[in-house]
Amino acid sequence: ICPQSLSLLTAYQSTCTGSAVAPKLDYEAPTITTSLSPQRSTMTTEVDEKLAKMSLSDEEISNNPLLQKLLSLSIPHSTYPHPASTTSDELQANAPLPSDSNDSHTKNLFFKDKKHGMYLVTIAPENDVNTKELGKLLKLEGKVNLRLADEAVLMDKLGCKKGCVGPMAIMMNADKDVTLVLDESLLKKTKIHSHPLRNDASTSLTPEDLLKFLKEAAGVEPTILAFSPKDEA
Repeated sequence: ICPQSLSLLTAYQSTCTGSAVAPKLDYEAPTITTSLSPQRSTMTTEVDEKLAKMSLSDEEISNNPLLQKLLSLSIPHSTYPHPASTTSDELQANAPLPSDSNDSHTKNLFFKDKKHGMYLVTIAPENDVNTKELGKLLKLEGKVNLRLADEAVLMDKLGCKKGCVGPMAIMMNADKDVTLVLDESLLKKTKIHSHPLRNDASTSLTPEDLLKFLKEAAGVEPTILAFSPKDEA
């Protein structure tokens, strides 16, 4: 783990859920970001003012357990709607981030191995996962057969449908039997954007605040690993 990632971890050591789908919106790429509402959170990045016109309704927020937990923990964040995006490629096309920003969307993969358990792997969209290498990085012994879990397992363990998962979904893992793996490169970003259990919205937080949420809301300290770009994985 690089020093920056280690320092972030050290600092915190001392959906799709069936709800109503937001109406379709004409999306225009944001150049600046905003909070859920002026009273609910404060954001400081350049992604903010444009998204002030694109906030979710109070009902949509109150029905979302992740957003409610962020509010109860007073963690600064910004949540904004966009066209439904099942894959990271669709998300980047439907909700492009400013090219000059240091923000990043995420790509999330949910793996299951009969012997070694389940893993939610959150990486930067430009990176990829080689399951053989992942098994080695996780120091899994014996036969390793990491495969993408089906939607029924995803729904049972993380409370969301395929295409709606993000790192914060680990809060929904009541059995504490899913390991969260986080891409080291994401911890170097200004803001990390991910789905809050629904694929027609994204929530952005600083890496520090994401780690705080994982620790305080889910009791989880993610496994931090380095992943390679797609053409190198």
